[in-house]
Amino acid sequence: MKKIAIIGSGNIGLSLAKGLVKADFAKAEDITLTRRNIDHLKAFAEAGFVVSNDNKHAVSNAEVVILAVLPQQLNTVLDEINSSI
Repeated sequence: MKKIAIIGSGNIGLSLAKGLVKADFAKAEDITLTRRNIDHLKAFAEAGFVVSNDNKHAVSNAEVVILAVLPQQLNTVLDEINSSI
């Protein structure tokens, strides 16, 4: 299975993560979810997902990167992860 990083694990990012697992496209342990406050991802960590607040680290280990951030956050996130892709 491919390692996947979902940057921005709000409603859309989390829905994508659940859908990827439900469709057997990926296993939870192969998906890294990032969010500034990882306390909101506790249930996902307990379900086997990797959770982090380090976007650079998440993408450096990923073969697939999904950006699920707000449009106004996109440039900042791209600048942050650019050197790690």
